[in-house]
Amino acid sequence: MLLFANYFKFLKSTHPVCLAFFASLVLSFIAIQFEVTLSRDAAFYLDLTRSFNEKGLHGLFQFDWPWFLLLLAISHKLTGLALETLAYLWVSLFMATTCALLVDMLVRRIPGSSGWALLVVLAMPAFNQFRGDIIREHGFWCFSMLALWFALRWDERGGWKLAVLMQLSVVLAALFRLEAMLLMPALVLWRILQVRNQDGWLRLAQISWLPIVVAVAGLFALQILDNQYLDRLNNYLYKINPKNLLAQFTQLSDNFSSMLHKWIADDAAAILFFAFLIYILGIFIRLLGPFALPFLFPSSFLRYRIYWQRFQPFALAFILYFLALMVYFFYHLFMNGRYTSYLNLLAVPVATLALMNVAERFPRAVKLLVVISIGVMIANVISLSPKKTHYIEAANWIKQNELPDEASKAFYFEDGRIAYYAGWSYVFPYDQSAEQILNDKNTKQGFSYFVFEENPDTPWLLAWFKQHPGYKILAQFSNGKKNLLIIGNCEENPLAGCKALSAP
Repeated sequence: MLLFANYFKFLKSTHPVCLAFFASLVLSFIAIQFEVTLSRDAAFYLDLTRSFNEKGLHGLFQFDWPWFLLLLAISHKLTGLALETLAYLWVSLFMATTCALLVDMLVRRIPGSSGWALLVVLAMPAFNQFRGDIIREHGFWCFSMLALWFALRWDERGGWKLAVLMQLSVVLAALFRLEAMLLMPALVLWRILQVRNQDGWLRLAQISWLPIVVAVAGLFALQILDNQYLDRLNNYLYKINPKNLLAQFTQLSDNFSSMLHKWIADDAAAILFFAFLIYILGIFIRLLGPFALPFLFPSSFLRYRIYWQRFQPFALAFILYFLALMVYFFYHLFMNGRYTSYLNLLAVPVATLALMNVAERFPRAVKLLVVISIGVMIANVISLSPKKTHYIEAANWIKQNELPDEASKAFYFEDGRIAYYAGWSYVFPYDQSAEQILNDKNTKQGFSYFVFEENPDTPWLLAWFKQHPGYKILAQFSNGKKNLLIIGNCEENPLAGCKALSAP
């Protein structure tokens, strides 16, 4: 009770937008403190950025969408700060700006929503769980929300200036993830639905000119630029081609029908379609966290009307992005929370409205929901699970043995981050497991050392050692949950610096 009262008392004395910005920075700082090792993507990004000093732009363009990496490389050149520090600084600022923009839009369009908006924006797991990660989504979210912020301001004031700023923000968002370009058709469709008079046609012209220019320029660029820099765009164009999409889904449904009883095999396409639909919705609902609970009350669904009326660009972008996720699912049969998190970001206004509905109808019950939400907010940034410290310890062991740079090619790394921390280039993991690699004679001959997570008493590994007596465990590390082994045979696989290797 006291916590609930103090929460809203504090909000009344503090500007909610500023509070959202600085509270977000604090939460990001806490999350970063609990991150001992980088994520796989982060290690890959920073390794490419590090190569910028040696190979120039060519090093960065090994990745087909390197604009976030270019930002890090330029920032590093200008400031001299460590790449990891700069990356965390940028993603924290992007996240704080995203939170501040969301709260500002909600406060402007939903009177009396400041406290609830702050709670939803800072606690929803979908995007807050990534505060400690170095990923491109932070910039994508930030500039997408900036584009929508300009869109709502432009809706109130009009004018070419805000229209241009809105569209330039979409372009900036697309430099982080090309999927941000879906905002363009969403915004155009929004204005088409709003055309009522001559002013409506003028506004449609203001918002349509840049997408037309971009489309024409894109078609021209496809003809003259090197295809290696347009692989991602070409891939997208291929996948959204209705002919290719229908062929892919037909193949999936045909394969699926062969596993069904003959009486329902004809319905394979419908079953598969709705299975994909429900699966994505399931991830979306799960990542709402405690803010999915207000939708258990039927009255909360009535708030969709307000969402559509006051946040129509959000709603249209939600629909288009959901369709894009379905297309991705058809081709890759894979989906995770990182991809669907943008849906949750676009649903923040309706989640806030639903929470306010519960607060109005059930003032006592909502207090418990506030406490749960604050607990989730803390859980998003504080992780008590074992850290992957054994990765860094193994990397330090490799560095201490002073192996030459070319030795990296003789190592099999189950996780490429160990190579990154050892000062070598990040390596992508093989599709095969360590057991498959060790038992594959052709593959094994390419490596002298094997670094992977496994219990040394595992039956298959003990049996393998009996068959290969020349190999031994050179080093072993543990984070309290998993064991990391470094296995090698210096006699059969001579390597410069091999004699220096020894178990710690």
